[in-house]
Amino acid sequence: PDDTSNEAGFARQGYYGQLSFLAQILLKQDKTAEALTVLEEYYIGKQSISGKDNLMYARVLVADNQEDKAFEVLKEAVVAGNSNAEIDELFKTLYLKSKGDAVAYNNYMNGVKNKRLEKLKEKLKSDMIKEEAPNFSLVDFNGNSVSLSDYKNKIVVLDFWATWCAPCKKSFPAMQMAINKFKDDKNVEFLFIHTWEREADPTQSAKEYITSNNYDFKVLMDLKNPETKSNEVVSLYKVRGIPAKFVVDDNGFIRFKLTGFSGGNEAAVDEISLMVDLIKSES
Repeated sequence: PDDTSNEAGFARQGYYGQLSFLAQILLKQDKTAEALTVLEEYYIGKQSISGKDNLMYARVLVADNQEDKAFEVLKEAVVAGNSNAEIDELFKTLYLKSKGDAVAYNNYMNGVKNKRLEKLKEKLKSDMIKEEAPNFSLVDFNGNSVSLSDYKNKIVVLDFWATWCAPCKKSFPAMQMAINKFKDDKNVEFLFIHTWEREADPTQSAKEYITSNNYDFKVLMDLKNPETKSNEVVSLYKVRGIPAKFVVDDNGFIRFKLTGFSGGNEAAVDEISLMVDLIKSES
């Protein structure tokens, strides 16, 4: 039964992925009506909708003079925290056009965010764990040895990633935002652990990717052990899929585990921020 369920899930995912791709092609060909038909099936049937999906659908609805429906589609992304600058801009335009002035808009947005944060905070409280974080020593891009124990008495966010991992890289703008938010907080550190390499020179590949995108990341290399043929730190943390994040408290305990990335930058930053706040509240 599980295999059948998994196969059906993969088939479903592939089908809706094709619908999204088809809609994009139709839009490039200025076939708005055809794209709208495809997007309606995609939007109604897909279990998980990204902010990018909401934006594409909303724009087509606007082109089809369905601004009220476009507003509701964008509202879903805003309420879920899957918004971005483009979504916010269009959502604000539609809000001001039909709902009120700039003051009303700002009040509405503040209310939406506060409700979302309260709901997220309650969820995170129930998700908290307390497991001893395995210590490790790895080298950075310059060959310097770095250990988790070097950050004793600090909250550490560990992010396991790889250059071939699309969701890992998709999460990086949000992670940079989180780093920027905590840049003046000396009690919070971020360590990005590159693992499960597929390149001949993983250190160089990782360095080129981070540098070319101007990310201010402390990257450590969990290189494959030539004898065991395993990446030892990712195995030590029993990671089954990446991106995988662990938030370690100032006493050396893992308090949160995260896998994957939903695609909402603001939501991701809020999640990490609340995790840090909850850990600090226990200190």
